[in-house]
Amino acid sequence: MTINLYRRRFLSQSALLAQGVLLFGCDGSPGDSSMPNILIQPMDVSVSAGESAIFQVKVESSGTFTYQWQKNSIDIPGAVNSEYITPVLTIADTGSVFSVVITNLDGSVRSREAKLIVTQLEITVDSTLLTIDSTQITIDRV
Repeated sequence: MTINLYRRRFLSQSALLAQGVLLFGCDGSPGDSSMPNILIQPMDVSVSAGESAIFQVKVESSGTFTYQWQKNSIDIPGAVNSEYITPVLTIADTGSVFSVVITNLDGSVRSREAKLIVTQLEITVDSTLLTIDSTQITIDRV
């Protein structure tokens, strides 16, 4: 599991660099130099059921600042770093959105909302379809 998380983190960062995603402020315009300045926004993530997702933000700011990640606009207890790794996900988590509020003494900025897609793993072997998610395994003859 740790290897997958590091691989996903590397791929996520590589995708950001390849796309040239360097946003300034929440709306992509240059922000006030004293406010937290979001350089890299959280990206949409797609994972299989039973895995975790990683959301990241990169900020440039003088002084100290804090992070508070949110799921569907509700604070996630303990999610107070530049990176948030979700608990193991289920199909029910599909469609959730994640954002982060970054605060310093001069104010707060909120990142874009990154969408989460959780997919089921389906395997067909000799006319037998296995559907696997984090809560059950379904076997069907096809």
